[in-house]
Amino acid sequence: GEAATTGYSSDGIRARAYAGSVTIASGSITTVGNGSVGIAANAVTGATIGSGVVETTGDSAVGISAISGGETLVTSESVTTTGAMADAINIVGIDVTVHSGFISTVGDTSDGIYVTASGPIAVTSESIDTTGSFTVGVRTTSTSGTISVASGAIAALGNYSAGIIASAPGAVSITSTSIATEGTYAFGMRAVSSD
Repeated sequence: GEAATTGYSSDGIRARAYAGSVTIASGSITTVGNGSVGIAANAVTGATIGSGVVETTGDSAVGISAISGGETLVTSESVTTTGAMADAINIVGIDVTVHSGFISTVGDTSDGIYVTASGPIAVTSESIDTTGSFTVGVRTTSTSGTISVASGAIAALGNYSAGIIASAPGAVSITSTSIATEGTYAFGMRAVSSD
């Protein structure tokens, strides 16, 4: 279905499992207001999110957010955020997979895809545009696994911005159709692996 909200901290969809997993399937989601997340999931054992068009406006209004103690799978058609500290997709988990279509963020410190996990991370994306200082198209960190990123075109416009950042103790694989950056101390790609 569809959901639209207006107001401070007015999420489109929020699901929490104190035991077990969370599964969300949504159509279009629109939120307007600081701290108003499009889709938020918090689960003990795993989270699965499938979304259509997600649009948020407001500082800290993340498009899709998931915190999971198990396997996390996010599939999105498109995510657009406008506001500072408003990542399009923000995931914290163990084993994380993200498949995204179009992503756009406008605002400082608003990444396209942000993932931190203790295990493996796999990200595929069609295209990502970020505009703002300290923004990254795809930012991934694994503390004990591997990372794979396959992206289409990425444009990161803003001081201290970057196209892709990946850091893991295991193997890191990155492929991208193109990466364009503009701004002071902006760079295309950084990969760190101790493998």
